[in-house]
Amino acid sequence: MLVPPFGGKVLGACWVPLPRHAANIDEIMEVRWSDYYGAALFGDEDEIACLPRNGCRLEIVVTVESSHHDVNLLVPGHVLHYQRAFCFPDRFELPNGTRVGLWHLVGFKLRLVSDTIAPVPRGRTRSWIGCEPLGGYDEERGPRRPAGSRIRQSMQTPA
Repeated sequence: MLVPPFGGKVLGACWVPLPRHAANIDEIMEVRWSDYYGAALFGDEDEIACLPRNGCRLEIVVTVESSHHDVNLLVPGHVLHYQRAFCFPDRFELPNGTRVGLWHLVGFKLRLVSDTIAPVPRGRTRSWIGCEPLGGYDEERGPRRPAGSRIRQSMQTPA
């Protein structure tokens, strides 16, 4: 039997390459089963999607039932970490740390997400989590105490 170079399949004595492309950020890919390739990621226009690098993150968009117990616990929104291997099949690390092969994710739809964190909006220099201070907030002096509140003498700063 002929051994095809990367990216094709053998049909009799003729080799037919399948189109492939590098996956893009926010691209939604589907894991499908192929008799020749096994499990493969198919992206836009039914091309095989190649993941860009080891450690990239994939967010789950659609789940289906799987033969792996930990994979059945996944819900849309969970993030998987891709781990490329030289001698072994590529693996995906689940949120609980378990590593599974792509064949466990057949039927899933995954979205490649960015590794960068969105910038924090700039505003006040002080942050108040939950709510505004009881007395309000003064841009120059910071939080104000409500009328009638007392601060211990040791906590007061000299004026």
